[in-house]
Amino acid sequence: MRQPYASDYVRQDVLKIRAYQQQGHVLVTTHKHHWPLPCVHDVPGLQREGRGYSSPWGRFEVLYDLYEVAVFQPADGKRPPVWKDDDLSAVIEPATVVIDPVRQWARVVSDESDAEVAVLTHVPAWENGWRLLEDIRTELAQALIPAVPWRVEWAEPENGAQPLWEGRAPLIRNEHAAVNLAGYAFDEDRNLIYLSAVGHKTALEAIRASLLGRHRKGKLTLGGGRYQQTLNGLDRYEQAWAPIPDFQAHHVVFLTRQALKPEPTDDAIYLLVFDGEAETEAKRLLTKRLHEALPIPVLDEWAEALWNAADDRGWISEVRAAGDCRGCWQVSLMTDWAELVEALITQGEIKIAIE
Repeated sequence: MRQPYASDYVRQDVLKIRAYQQQGHVLVTTHKHHWPLPCVHDVPGLQREGRGYSSPWGRFEVLYDLYEVAVFQPADGKRPPVWKDDDLSAVIEPATVVIDPVRQWARVVSDESDAEVAVLTHVPAWENGWRLLEDIRTELAQALIPAVPWRVEWAEPENGAQPLWEGRAPLIRNEHAAVNLAGYAFDEDRNLIYLSAVGHKTALEAIRASLLGRHRKGKLTLGGGRYQQTLNGLDRYEQAWAPIPDFQAHHVVFLTRQALKPEPTDDAIYLLVFDGEAETEAKRLLTKRLHEALPIPVLDEWAEALWNAADDRGWISEVRAAGDCRGCWQVSLMTDWAELVEALITQGEIKIAIE
C-alpha cells in the first residue's frame, strides 16, 4: 500500500484564495489552467499597468502573496463578455484525491463537505504523488471545477485485484527481455495457453525462445512487483506476427495447438473466446473441438446438453484469461465422452436425427 502524499504549500494557497473569495473579492488567474479561475489574459483589450492590468471592464490587481492570482475590480459593475457563463462567485475548496490503482480512476473529494467533486478516468496511477496532483489540478482547472487537490492517497484494491505495476502496462519477461501484454490465458498448472504481446522484434523473439524451448531456454514471468506468475510452455504453438511500423514494433500471438488442432492423444483441449458472450461462444466451440478430437461424431445441436453434463462432472474448468481473450476453458479428454453421449441419448437429452 502506497503512502499518501500531501503538499501543505498548495493547501495554504487554497485557503488564502478561499478567504479572499469569502470576503467578496472576485479572483482571476494570471496563468491559464493553474487555478480553477477565469484567466485575465482571455480579456480583450488588456494592458499591463503598474502592479496589474487594465481593461475596458475594470482593473486587475496582482496579489503578491499568492502565485498567479489577481483581484478583479470591475468598472460600473460590468464583467468581460468572455466570462458571461462563468460563476465568478464560486468559492474554491481544498480537496483530496483518492486513486483506484486497479481501475486507474481518481475520485476528487471535498475536504469541506466530503462530497465527491469529480471522477477522473485513465489516470496514470503508477506516477508519484506530486505528478498526480499536478496533472489532476490542471485537469480540474481547465474545467473550472472549484476544487484544488492538495493531498493524494491510494485506495486498497478490492477482492485482491492487482493494479498495473511500474512500467505502465502488464509485462511478460524472461531473463533477457520484457514485452507488453495485450492478452493471455494459462491453466491452474501455469501452462501458457495463449499469449498476445507487443514489443520490438528482438525482444519478442527472446520470449518465443523461452516459450518454445521451455526448460532449455529458461522461464517466463508474467507481471512484476508483488504480482508474478511463472509460466510453462506447452509442446507446440501456432504463431501469427504483424509489424507495427510506426513504432518499430511487432504484435505477436501464440496459441497452443490444443486450442486449434486437437488430437485424440491429447489430455485436454482448450476453448478460447475473443468476441461475443464468452460462455455462449465456448459452448459453440465445445462440439466443434470434440468432433475433431474424439473418434465419435459430435453434433452442434448437442452443445448445451453436453456442456451442462460435462460441467456437472467437473470435466470443464474455466482458467485464467485476460485482455483480448475474453474467456478460456479447459476440457478434459481423460474421460469417457462416448459413454456420456450414450447416456444423454438414452435419457433423451440429445437426439440423433434419422433420415
